[in-house]
Amino acid sequence: MQSEDLLLFAADAARAMLESGGETYRAEDVAMSIIACQGGMEAECFATSTGLMLSFMGADGRVRSVVRRIKKRGMNLERVSRIDRMVRDLATDKIDIEEASKELDVIERSKEKP
Repeated sequence: MQSEDLLLFAADAARAMLESGGETYRAEDVAMSIIACQGGMEAECFATSTGLMLSFMGADGRVRSVVRRIKKRGMNLERVSRIDRMVRDLATDKIDIEEASKELDVIERSKEKP
């Protein structure tokens, strides 16, 4: 996966965590874990309830950054749990980055539970 794609995937996973009711520190941990297990260096993440900033240095020495606005918020602990599990599986090499990306798509498309 290219550095830009990795950055966007990590930001999307952190955004999904925040939108699902996860705490800001959990969203930061999600993004940082994804970047770290894929070899990203000097990563920084800052999350609030309404936004997310993420940057890291790729293998080529270039710094990449992204900002995500959190426009919707809710409480879906099943999604929070599934995102956490996906990141743990990625970090322990149970799945690769492409499988994790597909899993995040499935998680985000799943119907909201009341």
